[in-house]
Amino acid sequence: MPATIKDLARETGLSVATISAYINGEKVREVNREKIENAIAKLGYIRNDYARSLKMRSSKTIGVVVPDMHTKITMHILAEVQNELRNFGYGTIICDSRMDESLEQETFRFMLSKMVDGFIVLPVSGDPAAVDILREKGKPVLVVNSMKERKDVSHIMIRNMCAYGEALLDMIKKGRRHIALIYAGALVTTAKERIDIYRDVLKDAGLYNEKYIFRTEYTIKGGYEALNKALEMYPEIDAFLVSNFEMSLGALTALNQYRENWQKDISFVGIDLEEDAGIFKIRPSSVNRPIKNIGRETARLIVDAVENGRLRDKYLECEYVRGDTL
Repeated sequence: MPATIKDLARETGLSVATISAYINGEKVREVNREKIENAIAKLGYIRNDYARSLKMRSSKTIGVVVPDMHTKITMHILAEVQNELRNFGYGTIICDSRMDESLEQETFRFMLSKMVDGFIVLPVSGDPAAVDILREKGKPVLVVNSMKERKDVSHIMIRNMCAYGEALLDMIKKGRRHIALIYAGALVTTAKERIDIYRDVLKDAGLYNEKYIFRTEYTIKGGYEALNKALEMYPEIDAFLVSNFEMSLGALTALNQYRENWQKDISFVGIDLEEDAGIFKIRPSSVNRPIKNIGRETARLIVDAVENGRLRDKYLECEYVRGDTL
């Protein structure tokens, strides 16, 4: 039989009320705290959080739904989210929707059954109706990089315009005239913005050509194959802007196999490469997202929505860092 609060009370000689107060996070006298913690360790007591959730109407748990858990950047963001939520006394349930909208909806229903207090969603698509089921149940929702038109959720938005525009203008100043974009995934807000920036900047310069836009998968292989395909179809391409970390690694690998000293004739800008710049023989130019701040601010905003009912938006800026590939 698992140990109970009454067992702890007998072991410590304290009242059930004192034990309960400690377990629920209230302050107790230091001498009592030590007695309770020693008894918990000795008896192996585990708090019944499900029963507590029913009573308190709060599980102190946040549901996190991401489209793909296998990317490095997603893992880094999740690590920061979890660390920050711990500081507020919250745990997480994390699920991967595998870029499948129907599985995303199934995941929402699963998490609702677990009585999570709120949701952090990196959506598969930009469809604002995707989170309807959560809002219908009255659950606070924070959406990352999408659904700006919804006013009943909080948002973390990453501003791309300045950094991407700066990178493209740098390529143009370098004399590049056939600039390609490699992107991946559904057209959520961020992907749309990157394509819009690419289109607008190159149109203003009289250099836009739709055929130089390549869609691929969020993988190293995807970036590798997309870049090889681009150069095979259009050997005149003299610059690449790649919009994902894994794809950037694949594209760089393809360029290094393409020919030696390719950077003399081809410019390259990837994303989120700054932290790993030291592993490359040639330091790549990169647009870097504020990964740690994304995670921290995401956690803070969802806790504020859960505990205070406040829906707030946070905008964070990317940074363009010129390396040796431009």
